[in-house]
Amino acid sequence: MQPLEYIQSLVGHEGHGSLLSLLKERNLATALEADTEAYRDFAMFEVSVDLTPEGLNETNEIVCMVFRYIDLLRTSGPQEWYWKERKAIRDLRFQFKGKMEPKSFMAIHSHKLLVNTKYNDAKCIN
Repeated sequence: MQPLEYIQSLVGHEGHGSLLSLLKERNLATALEADTEAYRDFAMFEVSVDLTPEGLNETNEIVCMVFRYIDLLRTSGPQEWYWKERKAIRDLRFQFKGKMEPKSFMAIHSHKLLVNTKYNDAKCIN
């Protein structure tokens, strides 16, 4: 998992102790979504928040809460519990995954080669 995926997953988390649970507790938002878009030389990170009427009056505070949460993730560093949970979920998905046609597999996963490989790093076989 890439660092941006880690941040996306935790910012977009909806359970107890999450940013969304805090926003809901304060009646500022009803939903929150975090998304990333990675390119060869840069990446974008987007947080979308569905606000309540009260939240519309507190947009500056909500933006500050999002940035404080991201800063909390940065200063606390990677959490071992999170990686164990992700591994357990991926192990279960792999264990119970159905067969996939090779063409479909390549279509789904080939973009990762473009995102994670720079032209100068690519090794060509002659």
